[in-house]
Amino acid sequence: VVTDPLPAHLEVQGMALADLFLDTQLVGASMAAVAAAVDAGLPILTAPGDTFARRTAASVLATLKLDRVLVARNRLEYERLAIRLARHPKILRSIRDSLTRARPVEGQVGEAGGLWDVRSRAALTETLSRMATDVRLAELSPHHLLAARPPA
Repeated sequence: VVTDPLPAHLEVQGMALADLFLDTQLVGASMAAVAAAVDAGLPILTAPGDTFARRTAASVLATLKLDRVLVARNRLEYERLAIRLARHPKILRSIRDSLTRARPVEGQVGEAGGLWDVRSRAALTETLSRMATDVRLAELSPHHLLAARPPA
């Protein structure tokens, strides 16, 4: 579906009409576009790159446990997956069903550790922020920070 820009609520409705979201390989979809596609139950095919924007869709798909089906390792695999999905609507329907089941019902925060688990994600972000501050205050060189998810 290719259109002029639409209001957000119409954009999600339009996505529900599409069969597959082809994430651009040069830039990558924004978090807003990825979230709208997930909310619409629209499968996203992506091939992550070396920038944050090029990894957004892959990260969301990994959280939803759909990365083995929808995340390509390179351009050739991306093309092959796109053709396979276009030729097999039952696979796309199955993925749509998975996306629908993954969405929380209205008023629900989301299962522990899931994509919509805002409380756990906020707690993890706070923990990582404190760790980064401790590294800075100790005048250590920057490095990767790892934190376990808080218990549910």
